[in-house]
Amino acid sequence: MVGNFILSAVSKTQPIIAMSSCESELYALDAGISEALNIQQVYSELDIAMSITLRCDNSACVAVAHRKGLGKMKHIEIRYLRAQSMVAEKKVQIIKVDSAKNLADIGTKHLPRKVHDYMFEKLGMINNDDDVNSDEYSTCSSTE
Repeated sequence: MVGNFILSAVSKTQPIIAMSSCESELYALDAGISEALNIQQVYSELDIAMSITLRCDNSACVAVAHRKGLGKMKHIEIRYLRAQSMVAEKKVQIIKVDSAKNLADIGTKHLPRKVHDYMFEKLGMINNDDDVNSDEYSTCSSTE
């Protein structure tokens, strides 16, 4: 998101089988970095400076991104550790977001109505001032 606008949204099956949720999130983080760098490049061509902040709800993944090296995750390909160099070079900021406030979850899992509505509101897709139970949203039957 830039301001209150979603510039890009992607949802696809992960092409690699992950051995842990941390590893899976690391692969998704790498894809997010690629997307953010592409958008940053477009902005730079327009002479607009843009910082990159990615949010992740997996504490282990955030920790891996902020350290150097593989640690116990020796089975991961080196290219997926790009997040570490980007964080070290201060090109990308990666922060932990509480799972209950992770807006990306709206496209990846079933959510209770209250959480769903909260996320839609935060994404600017629903306004709490609107009465969703009004006649405008009711199912209409034709009398013709």
